[in-house]
Amino acid sequence: AKFTPGLFTHKTRPLAFSLVVDDFGVKYTRQEDVDFLITELKKNYDVTVDWEGKIFCGIHLNWNYNNRTVRCSMPGFAAKGLQRFNHPKPSRPQHSPHPWIPPKYGQSIQYAKAIESNPSLTKEQKTFCQQVIGYYLFYGRAVDNTLLPAVGSIGTSLSTAPWKELEPRMNHMLDYIATHPNAEIEYRASDMHLWVHTDSSYLNEPKARSRG
Repeated sequence: AKFTPGLFTHKTRPLAFSLVVDDFGVKYTRQEDVDFLITELKKNYDVTVDWEGKIFCGIHLNWNYNNRTVRCSMPGFAAKGLQRFNHPKPSRPQHSPHPWIPPKYGQSIQYAKAIESNPSLTKEQKTFCQQVIGYYLFYGRAVDNTLLPAVGSIGTSLSTAPWKELEPRMNHMLDYIATHPNAEIEYRASDMHLWVHTDSSYLNEPKARSRG
């Protein structure tokens, strides 16, 4: 496709597919077209076909063709990560993915928090943060976009924040995931066209940075 990397369309057939490594997600309306694609692939590769399209890239797809919806989920993925990172169940539910810094009403100037010049993360601490961020970034992009601000903020703080600050932020996010481990997102077919303008939240990250 012209504007979408990884999306391929046939020039003469009403056939399109998304390719991620070796996973094909195929859109077709005529059986002969998808049979043509499978036949061509089998000339060079071993092919397994799931005619119900239940899983793509580890994402479970629950199709409702009557209502023209698809519900995406990743059962067990969040819980598996909590087990991998040895994070216990929180003593009380956490319903926010990251801490909130309350504004100081009536104060004309609110200074940014001072940044330590030497965060001094150990190699193990930095690796742990990177593993958590990488694991849940995929989950967040796939089915739970409420995690993305927290994941992005922690990721950009690895070079500026000490462990005593990063650890409670990591635990806060993991408590939220433990409280809401089975996120789902539903897409509905419609004739709507979205023309989107996005903006940044201003100066809310360390070093006078903004979040897109």
